[in-house]
Amino acid sequence: MIVEIEGTGNGYFQVWYQYYQNIQVAKHRFNITIDQLNTTTDNIQQLDECVNYVPVEAYQLSGMALVEIFLPSGFVAEADAITDKTGRIQKIERRFSDTSIVVYYDNMEPESDCFQVTAYRRYKIALHLPSYIKAYDYYNDESYGIKQYEGKVLQLCDICEDDDCETLSC
Repeated sequence: MIVEIEGTGNGYFQVWYQYYQNIQVAKHRFNITIDQLNTTTDNIQQLDECVNYVPVEAYQLSGMALVEIFLPSGFVAEADAITDKTGRIQKIERRFSDTSIVVYYDNMEPESDCFQVTAYRRYKIALHLPSYIKAYDYYNDESYGIKQYEGKVLQLCDICEDDDCETLSC
């Protein structure tokens, strides 16, 4: 990098850089637990989720904390998708055509904040990738946690129709 500065007076120069970090093995500052609840149909996905902050020092809280829930392929969230179990959620936002939900907290404590997510299958999709949940401190990008989970997976024979089923031996 080459920088040239000419003239007289005061100035401010800042250098910022970012490097690759393997977030799967990094030490997380947020713990996330996910419990997939049994439902009577494959068209409803219910998750019990709990998140807590892992402080560096005793009695420390996070800054504003966000929990992003990315739903499995084919599932969407409706307006009442989140059930707050602890009463600490400040705001709920749906994104990406209702396939992602963001839950806002003023701060997060070492004690767990729990909520339930309900999503509905809008599209039948087989062989999807795992979904994930990410929790992070909005003001400190080094404080985060991430957890992967499997949604309700459909097999190819579950979504085939008419002549397609014969070629798959369903």
